[in-house]
Amino acid sequence: MKTNRRKVSRACERCRKQKLKCDIERPCTLCSRANAECIVSESSRWRPYQGTREQCAITKSSVRNQPGVTVGSAVETGWNSSSTVKLVEEAFQQHDAVSPEGVEFSALRSETWTQSKTNDANNIIRRHVTEWPKDIQLQQGNIKSKPSAAETELISLLPELGPATLLVDNYFDRIHWFILVFHQDDFRKKFQDLYHYIHFSSGPNAPSRGIGFIAVLLAVFATSLHHIGAQESKLKSHNIDPQEMKDRILAVLKLRFLDIVSRGSHEAVQFCVLLASYYLYHGEPGMAWPLSGSGLRIAQALNLHRKMTTGDLSDQALNQQIQDRKRAWWAVYEIDTFCSMLYGFPLGFSDSDCNVKALDPYDEYSGSTKESRQTRGPSLLFYKCSMSRLSAIVKSALVGLYGTRHDDGKRTNNPKGLFDKVAALNGRLQEWHRSLAPKLRFDGHDPLSEVQVAHDRERTGREFEDYLFRLQALSLKLAYENAKILIHRPLLSFKMASSTSTDTTTSKTDPFRLAIQECREAALQISKVASTPYLLEASETYAIAVVSLHLLTAGVTLCISITLDPLASNSVEATSGIRQLMQVQTLLKDKSIVAAQSLDITTRLMGLVASKQGNNWEETELLTSAYPELPQRDRTESHSMDL
Repeated sequence: MKTNRRKVSRACERCRKQKLKCDIERPCTLCSRANAECIVSESSRWRPYQGTREQCAITKSSVRNQPGVTVGSAVETGWNSSSTVKLVEEAFQQHDAVSPEGVEFSALRSETWTQSKTNDANNIIRRHVTEWPKDIQLQQGNIKSKPSAAETELISLLPELGPATLLVDNYFDRIHWFILVFHQDDFRKKFQDLYHYIHFSSGPNAPSRGIGFIAVLLAVFATSLHHIGAQESKLKSHNIDPQEMKDRILAVLKLRFLDIVSRGSHEAVQFCVLLASYYLYHGEPGMAWPLSGSGLRIAQALNLHRKMTTGDLSDQALNQQIQDRKRAWWAVYEIDTFCSMLYGFPLGFSDSDCNVKALDPYDEYSGSTKESRQTRGPSLLFYKCSMSRLSAIVKSALVGLYGTRHDDGKRTNNPKGLFDKVAALNGRLQEWHRSLAPKLRFDGHDPLSEVQVAHDRERTGREFEDYLFRLQALSLKLAYENAKILIHRPLLSFKMASSTSTDTTTSKTDPFRLAIQECREAALQISKVASTPYLLEASETYAIAVVSLHLLTAGVTLCISITLDPLASNSVEATSGIRQLMQVQTLLKDKSIVAAQSLDITTRLMGLVASKQGNNWEETELLTSAYPELPQRDRTESHSMDL
């Protein structure tokens, strides 16, 4: 009798080579009948691609046909992962040194989601979601029922209204502009309604308020507590220990995670984004990725990635819901792309499956755009719109140049195709940069006194808006230079050296040498930005961890550029840039675990670079007085802009 055998995801070595129909059992039936050893491929589904000597030979053979260039011999594997750790590993391999491992670099890699080389198909556990929960409840649903045990426990964590308001204000001052996952007016109204409910409706017979917003509020509290700064003394006056309160909130949110996400609500998406970004930017990528994935799946189930029919244009409630959905989706989009770019995690979705519109820079439901809508001038929402467009370019680079979905064989056999991809992506990046509003273009030439003056007195609304514009411009500048490095990195893996390096014309047209120059210049730009007082302003905000990651990328890139092209005219400038980056990392290391671990990596790598050049690398006295530490703000009232 003829039977239909389904195709398995990974065949054994014997069946794969002989093109036989393998099965899922090990040893498989065909190997058992042939009395042969059943060997499973050691390739890992989630592990970044590792090149082989044979493929390296193909690369060398194909590249030798390019005029005017020769192939270096140091690098045998291509950069196929975008992760920062992969960049670090390649830099250390150039010196035949073991890349740093261990818990001291936990903020830069996720051991949880990295499979060892010895893992095989028998050890990979595949979990399939067979059924979506049938009773997805929104916050408004089942409003008359009694609070669940999870809701009661979450409510018990809420502080009194005074300190709660302080934490909310601090969140909108330091964090909201960076994530922008909800509207401030809407959030504050829900916040006031919740505390009114707690004050007047508490008791055993009180109706449920829904767990969604309570979880979002607690995530806001936890994030705000981590960046409480000068407000800490005010919290302590309410007998609140910020660290103890933050740890308690995070512990309960972990415990009640399934109770929250199983609601499948819009608030569940916001909750996942807030917690994922918290762990991502504070050195726990192993926690961030599954949280980001949970938020992504809920968002897709709610069709946040799809365009919502406007219907009646006068329906204000519907129009605001559309804007709310877009904010949540683009926050998910950005964090998923960020996880993939920095840590090499697989992308969670395809852009071809999404047709939601871009964020509206003149969102009428954002109070900060009222004046901008009248004058059509730049608003604080321009930052998030620009960052979303940049994330789309970065995502295209990840799909086209990196990751498990990329066919490395085509790249090695067709370097011209790689050149064309890099050139096209770089063109999109330059067009994005040219389209930035003037207020979002970083200008590091303002005198330091102007920045200090803004800290010496309470900022007015306009001053606070200008302060946020400065932070946004700095963040976009660093992200732009980092994206430039990301796009040109694949060309560095060929380790090309011009056979006619003295020929200026050839050097200018050699795409490999141009890639080194682009990466070096981008890294030097990051080091220059890091030397401005604006970076210390950013260190008071949520952006500090992202800044620290960009500083690490720049430092490693400069080390690689010196190793690949030690005779370059600006190699001395590159060394100076590394020293500047290390000085800033030293200033930030007590505020960010990412900065502390990045400093250790940069120091070790620079030591190897100097040793290879025959120099003695002496850690210079770190100039903490390069610019005075800016005092933290201690405002008696919040100046947060209504985004």
